[in-house]
Amino acid sequence: MPAAGHLKQWLLALDTAGLRQPDALQVPVNQGAAIAAGQYKTARALVFLEEIDTDTKALLADKGWQVLNFTDPSFWNQQFSAHPDVFGKNE
Repeated sequence: MPAAGHLKQWLLALDTAGLRQPDALQVPVNQGAAIAAGQYKTARALVFLEEIDTDTKALLADKGWQVLNFTDPSFWNQQFSAHPDVFGKNE
């Protein structure tokens, strides 16, 4: 699935579940080495819809960011529930 379609699907899943939308979309990280689909500033979380390399993941973790891997849509609802600090509570 193209990245733009995946992003729309993820945003729709958030909306359908009544969860918090990201503060920013398509955020380049590590000088553009990866693109975070969503950034949640208060929770210091970055959501990725595509795999990122381990060096970038480690760099972001060292900077205090939660790196959330949302590459598999079949697990999105479980991941939403596992991170209420980021997405809010699923009503």
